[in-house]
Amino acid sequence: MIEVQALITKACKEIRKQYLWGVLGKQFSFQTATNLSEIIDELRDMSHHLNIMSLDTRLMTILNDKLYDFRIPWREVLLSTRQYTSFLHCIEVSSVGVRNYNISSYIIFCPEYDAFLDFRLNERDEIVEAQILTYHEVLAQDHLVKYVIDEFTTFLLQWIWNDTQSGL
Repeated sequence: MIEVQALITKACKEIRKQYLWGVLGKQFSFQTATNLSEIIDELRDMSHHLNIMSLDTRLMTILNDKLYDFRIPWREVLLSTRQYTSFLHCIEVSSVGVRNYNISSYIIFCPEYDAFLDFRLNERDEIVEAQILTYHEVLAQDHLVKYVIDEFTTFLLQWIWNDTQSGL
């Protein structure tokens, strides 16, 4: 009996995970989205995480903007992923974090690789967390991880290039 219950529990979790992946992925609609903060937290809990900053030191240098003072407006950058063909959408959710600091979350769906980019910004527009969320467990050396990082890096470099040109 206990084995059957464990199997049913596992199946229920898998069905819920598939539902969340679909609702926030390819089937996402801003018109029908409700309780996004809770759904995103649940997606994070059920997904496999890879810390982007530990995967690519070059990207870490840009994302962790304390040393070079690039002053990249991360909110603007992340929201502009909506206009880049490799990303289906970017969902922005604000919440109050630890010690009542405002945290903004940005969930960006990469449909070609069926993965999410998950960024959290503090109230000073600094990245405090950057992750890749995957449905199945993948290793840091996996091609999927490399491709997702390459897509985001290409987008970011294009954004910086365009922003620099428009500022001239």
